[in-house]
Amino acid sequence: MDLVNLRGIQINTNHCQTAHVSALQAASDFKLDVITVQDPYIIAGRPMEPALGYRMYSSKNGKAIVIICNKNIKPYIKFQSEHIIIVELHIGNKILNISSVYFPPHDNIDNLINEFLNYGINRGINLVTGDFNCRSRLWGYQIEDDRGRSMTHFISLNNLHTCNIPELGPSFISTTFGKGNPDLTLISSSFQDGIKQWGILDRLSLSDHNLEEYFVDLLESVCGAAFKSFKKKPKGKKRGYAFWCDDLRNLRNSTNVLYKKYQGFKRNNSPEDVIQEGGAEYRKSRAQYKRLLLTTKRKAWEDYCGNYTEKFGGIFGMVFNKSNKVNNILVNPDNDQNLSFKDRIKILMRHFFPNNDSYIGDIYTPSVESVEELNYKEIDLSLEINSERVFLQAFADDFALVTAGSVRKELEINTNEALELIHLTLVELKLELSVGKCQRLAFRSLARHQKGKGQNIFKRKPIFKINGQSIRIGKSLKYLGVLLDSRLTWSSHILSLHAKVYNLTNNFSRIIKTDWNLDKELVKISYLTVIEKALLYGAGVWGGALTCELIKRLHTIHRVFLIKLLRSYRTTATQALNVLSGIPPLHITAKMEYLRFQIWTCRSRGLDAVIDLFKLDKFEKLSEIPLNTRVLELRDKVQDSHFEVYTDGSKVYGGVGFSVCILHGEIQHKIIRKKLEPQNTVFQAELAALGEAVDWAIENKKKINIYTDSRSSIEALKSYGSRSKFVISIKNKFCLAEGLVGLALVKAHVGIPGNELADNFAKLASVEGEGMDIPFPYSFVKFTLKKKLLEDWQIYYGAYETASGNRIRGFVPRVDTKTLIKSKYLIYFLTGHGPFPCYLSRFKILSSPLCECGLFGDPDHYLFDCLMTRDHHLKKPSCEAKSLWLKNVM
Repeated sequence: MDLVNLRGIQINTNHCQTAHVSALQAASDFKLDVITVQDPYIIAGRPMEPALGYRMYSSKNGKAIVIICNKNIKPYIKFQSEHIIIVELHIGNKILNISSVYFPPHDNIDNLINEFLNYGINRGINLVTGDFNCRSRLWGYQIEDDRGRSMTHFISLNNLHTCNIPELGPSFISTTFGKGNPDLTLISSSFQDGIKQWGILDRLSLSDHNLEEYFVDLLESVCGAAFKSFKKKPKGKKRGYAFWCDDLRNLRNSTNVLYKKYQGFKRNNSPEDVIQEGGAEYRKSRAQYKRLLLTTKRKAWEDYCGNYTEKFGGIFGMVFNKSNKVNNILVNPDNDQNLSFKDRIKILMRHFFPNNDSYIGDIYTPSVESVEELNYKEIDLSLEINSERVFLQAFADDFALVTAGSVRKELEINTNEALELIHLTLVELKLELSVGKCQRLAFRSLARHQKGKGQNIFKRKPIFKINGQSIRIGKSLKYLGVLLDSRLTWSSHILSLHAKVYNLTNNFSRIIKTDWNLDKELVKISYLTVIEKALLYGAGVWGGALTCELIKRLHTIHRVFLIKLLRSYRTTATQALNVLSGIPPLHITAKMEYLRFQIWTCRSRGLDAVIDLFKLDKFEKLSEIPLNTRVLELRDKVQDSHFEVYTDGSKVYGGVGFSVCILHGEIQHKIIRKKLEPQNTVFQAELAALGEAVDWAIENKKKINIYTDSRSSIEALKSYGSRSKFVISIKNKFCLAEGLVGLALVKAHVGIPGNELADNFAKLASVEGEGMDIPFPYSFVKFTLKKKLLEDWQIYYGAYETASGNRIRGFVPRVDTKTLIKSKYLIYFLTGHGPFPCYLSRFKILSSPLCECGLFGDPDHYLFDCLMTRDHHLKKPSCEAKSLWLKNVM
C-alpha cells in the first residue's frame, strides 16, 4: 500500500545516550516514518545502531544520521559528506530527498554551505533538517550574526522555505547558553504547501534540544501540482434558480420539441410552406419562452427585495417604485407630515449637502443617536503643543513625540510635562493612551556633545511616565515600518531587511527557474517596481547615513536577486552583477532617495549645490487649498464671447515655449509668445499659456473662449487632488475670471486654423520668445537625481579594481540602467566565473587550470583560440572595439 504522507521528527541529542534512546522510543510510540538526529550518541566511533529493524544512514563524521522506521519506504544514499547525509526516499511513485545536517558552531559556515552546493540542492524535492547553529530573525532570534546572514543568503538563492514557527517556542533551552532556535526544517519552495504541520512535541527529550515534528502530505501536493499542469474543470453542484418553475420548464421543453421538428423538416427537404410554418411556430414559442423567463426572473428579484427587511430594504423599494410602502423616515422636515418619501429625502439632501458651500466639512459631522459629535480639528487644536523643545506628530491612531533637553533632568521635565498635557487633553475628549504599547527611545545630539557613535549621553537613563505609569525602555523603536536605534546608526533597520528579502525572494523564485524563465526584461521591471521599492522604504530618512558596514549588508541583500536574475555563479562580484543587469547598487539608489526627500519635501539648504531650491515648484497640502479652487467648475463655452483664443506649448531645438493666439473672427488681434527654461516641461508650457490667456481676459475685461489640444492640462485643472503650487496658481486665475472664460478641448493636427497657428507660434516661442520664469517641476528633480546616480555609479564602478572588474570594463566601459545581459553564457564569458578550468581550479574543483589542448583555459581561449572549439570561434576584438563587439553579439 502506497503512503500518502510522511511523519517524522528531528532532534539534536547532544551525544546523550538516554536522549538518543528516547527519540527512538518516540518514533515507536507515534509510529513515525523517519527520524533525523544531529550529534547522536557514539559507540566505538559510530552512531548507536537502532533496534526494531530500523535502517540508519550516517554522514562521514557520524554527527548527522537519518533513521528510516517505515519498512514500506525504499531508501537510497544520494549524497554523503563530512557534515551532511542525504537519503533518497522512494514512497510509492514519489521521490523525496531528506537530509540530516550538523554544522559545528565554530567552523567556517561557507565551507559547510559548499558541501551542499557540491550536491546541488536545487535538484528535486528536498526536505532539509539539521542543527545549523546560526542566528537570524527569520527563525526567532532577536539578533542576526554573520553565520545567520550567510545561511539566509543560501536559503534564498536555493529556493528553500523555512518551516519553523518561532511563536511555538525555542527548540533549544540551556541554563548556560540560554534559549534559541538553531534547529531548522527547510523544504523546497515549490513543495512548501506539502508541509501541513510543524511543531515542537510536548514530550521530554532528555536533551537540551526539543523534539521537532513535521508532517508532509505527499498526495495533496502531488495532486495540486498535477492540477496546475493539467487543469480540469472541477465538478460543482447543480445551480438552482429561485425563479425556476413548472411553467418555464414545460414551455422550454415544448420549444425544444418545436425546434427539433423544424430542423427535421429542413433536413428531409420538406415543402417550403411546411418548413416556413414549422419555423414560424418555433419562433413564436421561443419568443413566449424568453418573455416568460425575463418576467419571472424580475418578479422573483422584486419579491426578494421587497421582502428584505434589513438595512437596505427601503432602498430596494425605491428602486422598484414601491416608495409608498417603505415610507419609514422618522423625521418631518418643515413640520409637514404630508410630505412624500422622496420629498423628505430631497429636503434632507439640500439641508445637509447644500450646493457651493465651502464649509460643509466644518459644519456637518456624522452623528448617530447618543454618540457625541467628534470634531477632529478640535483634537488637532488641543494637541497643538509644538515648540522649540517639543514636537508632536500624529498618524492615524498613533503619534510620535520628540522632545529635547540639554541634560537628562531637563529632558525628563520637558517630556513628562508634554505627556501629562497630552494625557489630560485626551481625557477631556474621552480618549486614553495605551501605556503598555508606548515605547521610548533616548539618543544623543552629535552636534552638541561632539561624541563618538559608541558613546552614550546618560549614565542613568531618563524616566518618562504617563499618568504615573512608566513607559518601557527599548534599544530600538519601530514607527511606521522604520526601526530607530538609540544611536541613529540605522543598523537595526538594515538588519531587518534580511527577513523582508527572504519573504520577497520566496515569491520571486516562483517565476525564475533553472530550466525556464520569464523574459528578463519583465523580471527586471518586477524587481524595480516591487522588490526595490520595498527594500528602500524609508530611505528618504536613512539613505544618507550609510556606513561602509551597512553598505556591505545592503550588497548582501541585493545580490540575492541579481544572481537569480542573471543566473550567474554565486562567486560573481556584486558590482559586476549591477553593471550587467543595469540595476544600480542599492546604497547609491538609497542615497538618491534620501536626496530626493531632502530636496523636494524638506527643502534642505545644504543641497543647493545639487539643485537650486528657489527655482523648484512645491506641493501644497490639500487641506490648505480652498474648496472652490480644488473643485474648479470649467465651462466649455461662454455666451457672447468677444474673442476666440487658441493656446499651445512646444519643446523643440532644446527650448520650451508657448503661444497665445487671440482671434477676432479670422483676424489676429494679438499674439503672445513666451519662452521658458529648458528645465520646464511641455505640460507646464500648456498650463502657462492657459494662465496667460486668462490674465489677458481679466486685464481687458473681455469674454473669451479658450481652445487647447492639451487634455492633460484640462484634467489637471479639473482634478480634485492637484497639489502643485504652479497648477493651483493657474486654477486661482480661472476662479478670478469666473464668467469671463470658457475652456474647450480640440483635436491636434487635424487642420483647425487657430490650433495650427498656435502650434507654429509656440515652436517659434521656444527659440525667440520673451523670457518667462516659472518653477521647475518634480520631474526635473527626478531627472537631475537620475543623472547624478549614473555619475556616482560610474565613479564607484571605476574604483572596482579587480581582475574581473578590469575585464568587464573592457567590454562595458559605461554604466547604464538600460543594460541587461540576458544570456547566462555571455555572463560567464564577461565575468570569467563559469565552467572554465582556470576558474574551477581556483576552488580546487579541478587540479589544473589548463585546457585539454594544453593552453590556459580561460573564456577567451575557448571563444577565440582553442582547437577543440574552432567551429564556434568568433573574431577576437581589439581592446578599443570590445564594447562594439559586445553590442553586436547581444
